[in-house]
Amino acid sequence: MAKILKKRGSYLEENAKKNIKLSLAFILPGFIFIIASFYIGILCIASILSFLVSLFFFKKFSQFKKGFEEENLIINYLRNSLDDSYYLINDIRLSPHENIDHIVIGPTGVFVIETKNYEGEIVCNKDVWVIRYYAGGEIKDYTIKSPTKQVKRNALKVKKTLEEINLDIWINAIVVFTSNNAILHLKDCSVPILKISELSEYIKSKRKMLPPQQVKTIGRFILKKSF
Repeated sequence: MAKILKKRGSYLEENAKKNIKLSLAFILPGFIFIIASFYIGILCIASILSFLVSLFFFKKFSQFKKGFEEENLIINYLRNSLDDSYYLINDIRLSPHENIDHIVIGPTGVFVIETKNYEGEIVCNKDVWVIRYYAGGEIKDYTIKSPTKQVKRNALKVKKTLEEINLDIWINAIVVFTSNNAILHLKDCSVPILKISELSEYIKSKRKMLPPQQVKTIGRFILKKSF
């Protein structure tokens, strides 16, 4: 079982809780306004506004809830599918403005992992990503922020961090899709794109390059440099 050096942060879970509370806070006045409307004979506009605001916060709650559930899925998967020669760091920042989902450190190297829970048809052509959908009998492509560019930036941050202790090693960048409903169309992608079921075998298949003491040193130093 892999050792966890840092558990996931509380950002996603706390925001999920905050948004469901706000959703409930607005839906109750909506019902009150509806009841009041029966007495005054017209549909109170305030009730419509209250329900719309409640729906907005509920959608935000659903997004944050799905986020931390997917985060837990990856953590549990890696923890149980890798042995104790591997270390796992979750939800870490090596710069003030960008979060790294997961870092795995083990005898086969250092792996920076960006996770996505997109569903449907997803197309990657080098570093250009689109979500493909069908409307009115036509194929529509909606361009999204590039996960490959994002994970490469994060891998570079890890590499520069380790150079501070005179370690010049290759950092593996990986994008992982957690949903079984993701249909991937991949062409010349700049980093490996994997489903979650493929991740641990990919990590273990790499050539062993780091001795146990160096693995531990890398993990502790990355934690020390985190924000």
